[in-house]
Amino acid sequence: MKDRQPPPELLAALKSLAAKDADAAPPADLEARLLEMLRERPGTRARATLPAWAAVAASILAAALLVHRMPRKLTAAQAPFVQVPYVAPPAPYERVEVVHQTVPVAALIAAGFDVHVDDAGGSLPADVLVGQDGRVLAVRLDTRRIP
Repeated sequence: MKDRQPPPELLAALKSLAAKDADAAPPADLEARLLEMLRERPGTRARATLPAWAAVAASILAAALLVHRMPRKLTAAQAPFVQVPYVAPPAPYERVEVVHQTVPVAALIAAGFDVHVDDAGGSLPADVLVGQDGRVLAVRLDTRRIP
């Protein structure tokens, strides 16, 4: 593989720029100013301080970000399904279906759910996640339709 050389015009321009920058130096009083800043605050490093309005603005921004990221109350459609205990989860390729139905409280208790109701012989409206083989995989109670 052949090494590529920069064009001669570019080399000449870079050499000219280097010659101009060779004489560049920091201001003569820079060291004195830095030492003076360090002497003004004994035992601390010299640092730039923010104006008060910048600190207030940063606090307001942080608060806004925290409020924006706070979890919101879930609606019934967003509530998570609760997996039926001891049932294998569906395979990634398996089709599932959500069925809206009333589920007997006794069936929920038999499946291992901790249900606290007055009438254990009653039913509750729920969304049921059913696998393609008919297995009940998860249940989500529909709180909008509970009497």
